[in-house]
Amino acid sequence: MREAIAGIRPRIQDFAKVENARVKVIHGDGPEPSIGPTKDGLGQDFHELVELQKITNPSIPMINGRVWAKRLYDNLCRVCQIEVDQVARGTGFLVGPNAVLTNWHVVENAAPQSIRCRFDYAIDMAGAARDGTVVELSDPGIVLSSPYWANEKKGLRTPGGAPPDCLDFALLHINRDQLRRPEPRPALDELPTPEERGFVQIPANPIMPNAGHPLIILQHPQGLPVQAALDTSGAIGWELSDQNGNLYWTGPENTRFRYRTNTMGGSSGSPCFSMDWKLVALHHMGHTGSALAPVANQGVPVGLIRKKIVEAGFESYLS
Repeated sequence: MREAIAGIRPRIQDFAKVENARVKVIHGDGPEPSIGPTKDGLGQDFHELVELQKITNPSIPMINGRVWAKRLYDNLCRVCQIEVDQVARGTGFLVGPNAVLTNWHVVENAAPQSIRCRFDYAIDMAGAARDGTVVELSDPGIVLSSPYWANEKKGLRTPGGAPPDCLDFALLHINRDQLRRPEPRPALDELPTPEERGFVQIPANPIMPNAGHPLIILQHPQGLPVQAALDTSGAIGWELSDQNGNLYWTGPENTRFRYRTNTMGGSSGSPCFSMDWKLVALHHMGHTGSALAPVANQGVPVGLIRKKIVEAGFESYLS
């Protein structure tokens, strides 16, 4: 870089030796720059008009890095792997002190006593895999559920979208006493106590990301330790057009939200967040793409799920 600069302005090498020399960088639309004080007339070659840095993507705001990273870590500690008969089936996350949300298709036909939630299954700061803590369900096990849409399981998609009674979720009642603090860890990888762990709030009316805005998914893809997938322009929205120009939307109640953020098998039941860590959707499936099914992942808007939980009389699980 030094050689390149010297090639453009050879006298920069002499300028570097001048005491108290100053270069003023101004906006291209500003007044003619003045540079000084200098010695022996040096510096006159350094009047440069430059543009200030630009916000190239207004949909990605500047963030408080320390606060954002802390919220990332907090939410990772609230995500669990869902296992049925000791086999990884999907992902879930705490939405109340003793409540985990996942997809119905992850626990479908499973006896409650065969379902386990494995928290803190992760790669720690030292690079070692931690098995985490296994938590069982307590009575009634599966508190409330909503089926998936049969057409989606068959890989079909129609312009009308999924009906509002097919939200593909299951609310699980876990044994909170088993969610204990594990053995001591290094300071940078200290896991929270049950009280400190908290849970993810389900908003009643989430502000969904606009098309082209970021979307973050915390997940256990392919049964691996917890992962974070972030696409800074991942959100697609409610509608899709296929290669033939056919429009596929999500029905009058917008029961599905589409995005490009990466997922894999085992990611079903993962939380989807906006850039400011607001929960917006429950991930449940993806389409590999065809003339009739454009490539996209999709989730169920959490506002619809909360409405079902409240209407069924189980709002206390979320507080």
